[in-house]
Amino acid sequence: MEFALFYEIPVPRPWSRNAELDAYQAVIQQAVRADELGWHSFWTVEHHFLEEYSHCPNPEVLYGAIEVGGVIRSRDGGEHWENLSHGQYVNDDTVDMHGVLPSSSTPGTVFSVARAGMFRSTDWGDHWTRVQIEPLNAKGQTYCRCISEAPGDPQTLWVSAGPNFQSDLGVLFRSRDGGEAWERVDMGIQPKSTMFGLTLDRREPARMYCATRGGEVFGSRDQGATWNAYPLPQGATQAYALACA
Repeated sequence: MEFALFYEIPVPRPWSRNAELDAYQAVIQQAVRADELGWHSFWTVEHHFLEEYSHCPNPEVLYGAIEVGGVIRSRDGGEHWENLSHGQYVNDDTVDMHGVLPSSSTPGTVFSVARAGMFRSTDWGDHWTRVQIEPLNAKGQTYCRCISEAPGDPQTLWVSAGPNFQSDLGVLFRSRDGGEAWERVDMGIQPKSTMFGLTLDRREPARMYCATRGGEVFGSRDQGATWNAYPLPQGATQAYALACA
């Protein structure tokens, strides 16, 4: 006779900052012990829409952001895709998307960033509402380029932005409550073009970097409290993306 473990990994409310991490660590410890004792296998179940039970990742659900085409979603690992752009634009602009981020802290919540601002869905992308952030251009919009979640702290989100694709201002926005409220970050340095690239170091969560379209690179080693400039070689411009090795 063979024995197996079967887990739902529930994370009951109220959720603390490390609630999900603690739940996974406890399950991993139990799985390792079961393997040492000779148990046969380990199973998990994936839930949709049940917030306290929807903490097992579902690798079959994928999201994508198309430069001129909107947000897309696959429910079968990429075999088929559907467009989710309805409700994201209320003007005559092309649905020009730059990034999409499913929330780790709130199952069902998905953020997308675009030429005309930032949008949020609370039902896995079926419906969208505009996120209220500081407008930076004459249309009352903000050109958002990248969105990222702080490693180990899914309540903290970062967005790189500016007035337009080409501009003389680069901005970072931060949310400390899972995307409910946003603040413009005082970097102590004034970027001279639209902020494009944004990356956070998952091995050293206090370390993060951002880059502007004009080729400026800035870094922080204290979770964005203070920033320093890291000049690129002479002649280098248009830093669209960057990553921590």
